[in-house]
Amino acid sequence: LQDTRQTVGEATRLGKGAQKHWLFRKHIEEDKTGGYVAPRRFNDAELRHNTERLRADLEKARVANDSGQISRNAYNLAVCLLSEGKYDEARGFLQEAGVEAGGATESAIRNKMLEAEIAWRMGDSNRAIQVASGAVAALDKSVEKDMRIECRLVLASFYAGSGKRPAARAELESVASLLKKTESPRLKAMAARVEGQILLGERKWAEAAGQFDLEAGRLQEAESFYEMAGALESAGKAYEQAGNSGAAADRYFRAGRSWLAGGYREPGVRALTEACAPARLCGNDSILAQVQRLTNTTVSAAAKTHE
Repeated sequence: LQDTRQTVGEATRLGKGAQKHWLFRKHIEEDKTGGYVAPRRFNDAELRHNTERLRADLEKARVANDSGQISRNAYNLAVCLLSEGKYDEARGFLQEAGVEAGGATESAIRNKMLEAEIAWRMGDSNRAIQVASGAVAALDKSVEKDMRIECRLVLASFYAGSGKRPAARAELESVASLLKKTESPRLKAMAARVEGQILLGERKWAEAAGQFDLEAGRLQEAESFYEMAGALESAGKAYEQAGNSGAAADRYFRAGRSWLAGGYREPGVRALTEACAPARLCGNDSILAQVQRLTNTTVSAAAKTHE
């Protein structure tokens, strides 16, 4: 199991919702680039499968009194539970992971950042920033490069989501040189997302849209297609604010089509619905026809499922 994070979201649900996306170090599958961030969205069946397997693996590690395996499986389990919104249970396993990890620097930092993410998901932005800031303060050159980048970008994301744009910009700039050295498309996508959030706060809609397009491209490269669709939807919203109806309709449509093809009906239908108004505004009958076709196919499939 390797690191993954969940990135769900459009840029507005802008302050709050835009922060729900980066679920870092979600050890579910190997990050092909070796980076610490591998955003990935799992459907309910996959989450249940991994949760059940991790519970079993954790029990075996406890039987063997294997601290390393206990720490890893407890942490992984906390991530899965966080994805399911089971925050209190996730905290319990995260505490166990921390005890078993002992004084290992990277483990302590990783656990603190996940603790911060839990606080953010529960709506406690001040706590999230406080905990993440403490973890960032512990970073030094002994910590792996991509982890240093990730931690600062997570903190920047929290700052941006709280309307603290200067602080977000400072954290983003602090990793600018390191970002040039990383090969992780997921980290680069994360940086583009944070930049986009900052630009949204400055009401620079077109520039923000460009950053979300860049994020989508990086996530496509990383094969993180659920999050890619989220970035496309964010770009659509920003283009719509900028008055570029053609680009907005295109991004919404691409997001909806990707989600539907991946089996994510709710966000897929939402994005396709969002595509209609700007498509009508710019007279793009082709997109309207494709939206209608995909919507009809989805409704028909849903009806068959319930027969």
